[in-house]
Amino acid sequence: QTDVSTQLQWQRAEDPHGNPFLAIVVDPLRSTVKNTPVLKAFRCYPPEYTHDDPHTCPNGRVITEEQARLEQWGSCWSSYYELE
Repeated sequence: QTDVSTQLQWQRAEDPHGNPFLAIVVDPLRSTVKNTPVLKAFRCYPPEYTHDDPHTCPNGRVITEEQARLEQWGSCWSSYYELE
């Protein structure tokens, strides 16, 4: 929750000035397994945004099982999306 709130604050502060702000996240579990840093970039949806499909995960895939979404993406899974 804290990471999403902080990211959204930065986006709101920087985006209007032409500085699109993104979060770069190190995946600790995958990094340990691969013995190299695994990085991904994310942005937050505005609070008023609603998904076309309420089961869409940050990577764009649809996972209908709530527990599977929570385990992979955390409790704020519907608040952000992955950049490629």
